[in-house]
Amino acid sequence: MLAAPAGSQLLVADGTAWLCRSHFGAPSVSKQSPAAAPLRAPSGQNTSALHIFLGTVCALLNAVPRASHVAVVFDFAAKNFRHELYPDYKAHRPPTPPELAEAAPEARALLDLAGLSVLSVPGVEADDVVATLATRGAQEGMDVVVASPDGDFRQLIGPRITLLRPVKAPRPDPAGPGAVGSRLALYGEAEFAADFPGLTPPRYVDYLALKGDPGDNIPGVHGVGPKTALRLLQACGDVEGVLAAASAGDTERLRAAARAPKRVLAALAAPAGADAARLSRRLVSLAADLRVPATTQAWAALRPRVPAGDRLRALEASLDRLALERRRAQLRQLWEHHDAYRGEES
Repeated sequence: MLAAPAGSQLLVADGTAWLCRSHFGAPSVSKQSPAAAPLRAPSGQNTSALHIFLGTVCALLNAVPRASHVAVVFDFAAKNFRHELYPDYKAHRPPTPPELAEAAPEARALLDLAGLSVLSVPGVEADDVVATLATRGAQEGMDVVVASPDGDFRQLIGPRITLLRPVKAPRPDPAGPGAVGSRLALYGEAEFAADFPGLTPPRYVDYLALKGDPGDNIPGVHGVGPKTALRLLQACGDVEGVLAAASAGDTERLRAAARAPKRVLAALAAPAGADAARLSRRLVSLAADLRVPATTQAWAALRPRVPAGDRLRALEASLDRLALERRRAQLRQLWEHHDAYRGEES
């Protein structure tokens, strides 16, 4: 692999997750203020999510001021290998709200006009594209920041890969990334060790495999909760170690280490429990080795560029059309002061 330019820093943002969070955090949707009126364009289109989303992207860039390369990754609306492994993957989720579906193409177009690289791969989840770019960047000498509210990315954390995540703030900040009270914080090896003592980030997939992930309809092992999963892994190292101990009838050690009831140990020892754990592990493991144009292109393609000429006029027209004029000043501030923008015109 070719090394990245010296001193490069890569910011990879999970666009789909941030847009969803923007939609459900909008005042008109959020449970905190359901009666608030949404922001509407002259056409009547609800653009609250877009307003919050653009603010979030600006906040992400401001939180990583030395990022030299930036990519915002979105899901492609199609099934992927996880649906083939487990047809019920994410099957419990309701249909995408119409306003969120309407906002997605607008969000991608706005970021593209603003000079950022927007990536989407048919048949591949955004998570896997993010994981591949982050892993490749770290291998080629970049310091990488993965920006997402999705906890699954904890498995990527390492000496060169840090997460940027939302954390609760005391009160809503109108100038911040969203209508709900939140701020952004870096989350790395030290934070992971504090949250999951005795585990390393690569073992986070084993943790999810045992306890499951209701958000994605990942089954896990029946009866195993977060605390039990952590204790089992502290005692046995990984999923296979846990299953081997349960299968061998080493119940006394497991009960002493994990304080798990007999029914949980029986579930781990049963073939159905072992199959569920192994399937869940495959489902939650991010594919970090994709060989597609979006993940193998030259790093220079991910350098943001200051829009000018027709592109700038198109961006300003879109902001006006969507009643997002208030974000114009934030974007201009990024173009003038953020290290990612080198003054190159698109």
